[in-house]
Amino acid sequence: MALLGDAAHAMLPHQGQGANQAIEDAAVLAAELNGAADIPAALRRYEDRRRVRTRQVQAASWVASAALHLPDGPAVQARDAYLAQLPDRLAWIHGHDVLAPGPGKREHRIRRAEVPVT
Repeated sequence: MALLGDAAHAMLPHQGQGANQAIEDAAVLAAELNGAADIPAALRRYEDRRRVRTRQVQAASWVASAALHLPDGPAVQARDAYLAQLPDRLAWIHGHDVLAPGPGKREHRIRRAEVPVT
């Protein structure tokens, strides 16, 4: 059995990635199962290929959640300045090629320090 989308990795809505992650999952699962003689091995490869990215997107959503629910004050101004650069900061999510070869892909680490939340 294989899980995908929110059944495998529920997302907070702050990156708008819930449905997109399900589509990415389906594409990777189809690629791994295509012509596979060993289905359990194909399912393990699917899980391995998706684990890091889905965790990264989940982490980005959690960080965004904290930043988007700030009370008025200086922290909001810092957050707004950060959000002005959002398209560049989120290029790793929106520019991802899910079917590109895996080795050598750059992992994106989400750090709370990237988003001003105080």
